[in-house]
Amino acid sequence: MTRMNETRVRGLSREATVPISPGGKSGVARGIGASPAGTEKHRSPDLAVSFLAAVVCLLLGSASAQTGTKAANPKSESISLDSPRTVLERYCELDGDGKQLTADGWQEMAGFLLRPEPPNFKLIVVVKDFVVSDPIIEGDKAKFYVEYLYLGELYPRLGYTDPHIIKDSPETVRGPIKVRVQYTLVRNVQESTWRIEESQFAPHITVEAAVRYVTELKNKTADATVRRNAERTIASLAHQR
Repeated sequence: MTRMNETRVRGLSREATVPISPGGKSGVARGIGASPAGTEKHRSPDLAVSFLAAVVCLLLGSASAQTGTKAANPKSESISLDSPRTVLERYCELDGDGKQLTADGWQEMAGFLLRPEPPNFKLIVVVKDFVVSDPIIEGDKAKFYVEYLYLGELYPRLGYTDPHIIKDSPETVRGPIKVRVQYTLVRNVQESTWRIEESQFAPHITVEAAVRYVTELKNKTADATVRRNAERTIASLAHQR
């Protein structure tokens, strides 16, 4: 995922800024609509949901085997870097590539977090590009925001919503929307490391990662509705490349 420079961000013809809440709990950009009609009503079990559940079970089992009660404390190349901005940029790059969506990838991503938790995502955010702000340093904490070009939201049954219509908005929004996610990094003085203080956020992945993820789940499920959702989602994502 490409980092945007400030000139490119300001050059968008139509912009809206919407903060996003942590995805481990809700993961929804405020003001952004719920799942599209016809894609989330069917509740029968399917392999798409089972696949996500299997990832959670695998992670929990791995954590239990290593510690007995607490989640594992995975190591990551990022935590040894001396710049909090560099750490956050690396986290966003890996997140954009879809690392949070696999068991091995999540173990790598968890190394960036002060208090990693097993993934429990209600949705996945599809984005294009990001830029990390300058930090506000307060003692052993560094506060940032990461600004993304928001493209849409992907749901467990592979339905997809793009931002052309925002719920409760008086007007239609065209094109990508600029959104900001707040991050606080905490320094461990003894280890000379920086980790992200917040609980886990919803994955913010690129279009390419989203297509790869949806295609994999589509090929694993026999649920006709999920397969139709996946085909429509892949077609929508193709127009956003």
